Amino acid sequence: NIILTSKKGKNFTYSIAEKYNKLNESILVVFGSPERGIHEIVNDNVKKIQNANTFNFFPNQATETVRLEEAILGVLSTLNILSR
Repeated sequence: NIILTSKKGKNFTYSIAEKYNKLNESILVVFGSPERGIHEIVNDNVKKIQNANTFNFFPNQATETVRLEEAILGVLSTLNILSR
């Protein structure tokens, strides 16, 4: 299972987190680079990535981008809290 992080993705919710927890499998989380987001990196091929979903972990962020360091901490903290 692959989670792509992007402001263009569906908002990550508690119910989505519950579905991932029930799978009881490893999850790969993919972030964009400081210069380009996931969609800019892989272009239209995002839809071709198997078992991947794109989620926005920072809805209403009020900035154009979230710094990579903040995104990593925020996303992994969210996944960790919701997996308990």
